[in-house]
Amino acid sequence: MDEEKNRPEEKGQSSNNRRARNPNGVMGFRMAAIFVVLYMLYQVVRDYIKGGPDAPSVFLLILAIVVLGGGSIGLAITSYKLWKDETKKEPEEEPEAEEEQQAEERDA
Repeated sequence: MDEEKNRPEEKGQSSNNRRARNPNGVMGFRMAAIFVVLYMLYQVVRDYIKGGPDAPSVFLLILAIVVLGGGSIGLAITSYKLWKDETKKEPEEEPEAEEEQQAEERDA
């Protein structure tokens, strides 16, 4: 057990190396992805309505609506739930930051 605590952690595994995540920034990135997918769906529907030799078939239209539309709705619901959970959590100060702050106060 003690060996595991003394063993150096691999890169990316340490809690000190983790980047702080801003829930609003993550939500904004996911919303941008949703808008891109919905724009792709809009293009498929637009091409179907225009018709012509390059127009998608009915099967492709239905498939695009199910995959792109359903995927964007699923991503929106999941993103909202994760954003809601992240914003509910109180930001916790890291214990090492507290120790460093106390050390600085002692030195001053």
